[in-house]
This record gives sequence, structure tokens and C-alpha cells, in this order.
Amino acid sequence: MMVLTLLTKQIDGEFTVYWKTGLRRAGELKVDLGEQYDKLPEQQKLIAAELYAIHHLLSVKEVMGSNRSGNGLQIRVSKGAIKKLQKQRSTQHSLYSLTRFLLTRYQEAQISVEKREDWLSYSFEEYSVDNATVREIDEVINVPNIGPVVVTRHALERFVERLSGGVPKHPWKALCAKLCSTELAKSLLPECIASKKAKKYFVQAEFWCHGSSGMHFVMVPSAKALTLVTVFNR
Repeated sequence: MMVLTLLTKQIDGEFTVYWKTGLRRAGELKVDLGEQYDKLPEQQKLIAAELYAIHHLLSVKEVMGSNRSGNGLQIRVSKGAIKKLQKQRSTQHSLYSLTRFLLTRYQEAQISVEKREDWLSYSFEEYSVDNATVREIDEVINVPNIGPVVVTRHALERFVERLSGGVPKHPWKALCAKLCSTELAKSLLPECIASKKAKKYFVQAEFWCHGSSGMHFVMVPSAKALTLVTVFNR
């Protein structure tokens, strides 16, 4: 089990997230929440900063390794609300937009709460100081011949349900493999099905099919990329 530990503090109006992976590597990330989250209550700002730091450390800085998913990963947070957000039991709805990555790519990660601060005084072999400004968080798969594709939780769940071999050990990696396969090709569906999907998503959807599995991926255009909204078999 690989462990990422975090501790978030607000000092002179600035948010700093301290982190470590074991006893060798650690650092601090100074998070600028920007105007988008400036009106949040102070306690929610701390949660937002820690959520963004988790994503930045895992998906941008890749402190736990590249091509990482949630399997075999434990995240020790200092804000208990993050655990509730991952389980979708929180009433702090304004923070769910920063939680999507924990509901898709890292959904198997085990989240626990730890408020110890003694490790802040440790002497680590590697210590880095970085800055980050909060933006919208989406987990994206760069698909050949398509480009960046945003994955929704619903689509990932439907993908797992429709796999013929049962639930994979690494759902995110299994989805990446299907989407990046040379067998993936654009598909033309019967007009009745295409029309039904268009009415459901209010836009003209694209359909891509993985040849040998017969699995169809429904994608709709969004501001910056296509969004994978569901998966079905035919």
C-alpha cells in the first residue's frame, strides 16, 4: 500500500498543504484558490485547497508514480470532509466539482483522516516547494485520433458493469486500454438509437466502438474536450 499524507494550514490568508510519501520525500504546495472559491466559508476553503493539492500531487506532479490509479493507494487527509465527499455523503455541494477525480480515476483509493503534525519537523532527503492555482479538475484520457476525453463517474461505472470478464482490478487502466486500442473506431448507429441519445444529452453525440468487445462509447462535446458520458454493448 502506497501512502500519501497531507496537512493543510492557513497562514496569513494563504493556504499551504504539506505532504509526504514515506520518510524520504516531502514538500509543501502553496494553493491559490482564485476568485472561483473566494466566497466559500473559511473552513471550506481549507478543504478545497487540500482537495486540489491531492489532485495536483497525484496527477500533475505524480509523486506516487505515473499512470497511477486508486488501487493500492491510501490518502491520509487532515480534513475529514474529504472522506465524506468521496463517499458522496457530504452536504458541502460546492466542493463536489473538486472531488470528481476521487470518484473516477482514484475511486478505489482508501481515504483516512490523520491530524498529526509531528512529521512536519522531520528531515526529509527530498523536499520541494511548489505553487498551484485552483482550476476545474477533470480526469482526462488522451485518446489517439480523438484527443482529450473527460470521463464521468457514470461512464466508468457503466464500463465496469459491461465488461465481459468481470470487474477489473484497475478499472481506470482497463478503460484507458480500451479507449487507446487500435480497435477503437467511430461508429454509425441506427437512426432511432442515435436520436434517442441526442435527446438525452441535448447535443449531437459521437459513438465509438471497440471492435472485438462490441463495446460502444458515447461522447458529447464540451467546452475543451469530448466527455465520455456512458458505455453500452450492442
